[in-house]
Amino acid sequence: MIGETITPRIGPGDVLIAVSGSGETPFIVALAKKAKEIGARVVAVTSKADASIAKIADLTIVLKCRKDREISKFAPLGTLFELSAMIFFDGVIAEIMEKKNISEEELTKRHSIENEVGL
Repeated sequence: MIGETITPRIGPGDVLIAVSGSGETPFIVALAKKAKEIGARVVAVTSKADASIAKIADLTIVLKCRKDREISKFAPLGTLFELSAMIFFDGVIAEIMEKKNISEEELTKRHSIENEVGL
């Protein structure tokens, strides 16, 4: 997670996963450009195949999210892309867990202890 003090600097051969519904979020686009400059690969997850982030990326995953009145009833304030991305990444994690034979318990051990504090 970019911005966390414990996140190592991206380097050549690393992969940046850049997520932006519009594909035009200035900070995300700038990060993708910098990552490419450094020699990292960029995977874009966006709702627009022709977005700036897609043009920078080595691989683009398009989550098609309609924007109409019917959908806004269950995904208010334009959250459909975010919800779709969350479900997509849950699926990616499930596939990785299966392929690498990693249990949910093993993943839990890698998370911070903040969820274990009962306040």
